[in-house]
Amino acid sequence: MIFGDIAQMGPLTVLGVVLVVFAGAAIQATLGMGLGLIVAPVLFFLLPDLVPALVIMLGMSSAIVGIAGRLEHVAFNEVWIALFGRLFGVAAAAWLLSMVEATEQFAIVFAIALLITVAISVANVPIPFSKRTLPVGGFFSGILGTITAVGSIPMALLYQNQEPEKARATMNAFFAIGVLPSLLALWVSGFLGVKHFVYAALLMPAVIAGAFLSYRLIGFADKRYRRLVLGFAAITSAAILIQALSRVLFGS
Repeated sequence: MIFGDIAQMGPLTVLGVVLVVFAGAAIQATLGMGLGLIVAPVLFFLLPDLVPALVIMLGMSSAIVGIAGRLEHVAFNEVWIALFGRLFGVAAAAWLLSMVEATEQFAIVFAIALLITVAISVANVPIPFSKRTLPVGGFFSGILGTITAVGSIPMALLYQNQEPEKARATMNAFFAIGVLPSLLALWVSGFLGVKHFVYAALLMPAVIAGAFLSYRLIGFADKRYRRLVLGFAAITSAAILIQALSRVLFGS
C-alpha cells in the first residue's frame, strides 16, 4: 500500500518531496524554524493523511541531528520548564483533533492554525524571556506543533534575543523531546499509524543530509530567508484553506 502510493506519485513528485524535506531540514537546523513551514503544506497537497504526524517525526529527527555536537550549549533547565507548558498545549490540541471527523474539517483546522502561526511570527511581538514566559511559549508550541507540525514560532520569539548558539541548541533539544507527547496525542486521536514510521524511515537520509548541511549555512542565515519561508507557508496554507472551504461549500 505504501509503496503503491509512492509509485502513483511518480518519480518527479517523489524527488520533489525528498528535496523539500532536505531543504526544510537544512533551514530548520540553521534558523531554528522552517521544516514544518515548508514540508507540512507541500505534503498536505500530496498525501494529506500523513500530516501532521510524519512532519513531526521528521522534525524530531532534524532536531536530534541539530543538537549533535552542541549539547554543551543546551540550557536543559529551560527545556524542562518549557516542556511543562507544552504538555498542556498538547492536551488542548488532542481535544481539538478529537472533534475532527472529516478530511475537509482537518484541512480547515490545519490551514487556519498554520496561518495563525505565520501571523504570530510576522507580528514579531517582543516577548520577555523568563521562567514565567517559557511555559507559555511551550503551551502554544504544543498546540500549534501538534496540529500543524510547526511549533517553533512561539519558542523562536522567546529566544530571538538570546545568544544564537544557545538558542538553536536549546530549541532543538526542546523539540527533540517535546514531540513525543505530540505523537502520543496523534496516535490516540487516530492521526498516527505504522505507515508514518515507514515514510519517516524512507525520508530520514534527506533529513540527516539537510541538517548536516546547516553547519555550512549558519553564517549565511539572515532575516531575508526567514521572510521567504513565512511567505511560502502563508501562500500554501491559504491555498489549502480555499480548497477545503470550496469542497465544503460547493462540493468541488
